[in-house]
Amino acid sequence: YGYAKRSREARDTLEKMMLWYLLYSEVKNRTVVLIIDAKVGVTAYDQEMTKRLWEEHIDHIIVANKVDNLGRGQRDKQLTLIRNTYEPTDVVAYSSKEEFGRNELMKKILSRLQLTALQPQQK
Repeated sequence: YGYAKRSREARDTLEKMMLWYLLYSEVKNRTVVLIIDAKVGVTAYDQEMTKRLWEEHIDHIIVANKVDNLGRGQRDKQLTLIRNTYEPTDVVAYSSKEEFGRNELMKKILSRLQLTALQPQQK
């Protein structure tokens, strides 16, 4: 939603659709995976979305994507900044190119799925 090759109007429409789904749909017991470009860092869109997720008590994981685009020092600096911004939310450093963080992310998603399967369904 934050970086989409669409007009501002189309991005706003997409954001509204996502918020409707998260806040008003009948889907319960879910986890949101919010993907952030590690090089760009935390944007106003990301902050607004995570604020809404916290307010609505919606479980979420932050994925700091494209860490392969950063040098080691810059990577550590950006990840520290992102983790400090979203503490205590899980933040996973990720690179699909290098397959870095894939196992950690899958473990976090699977653990959430197992917890969801154990919870009674809400009506």
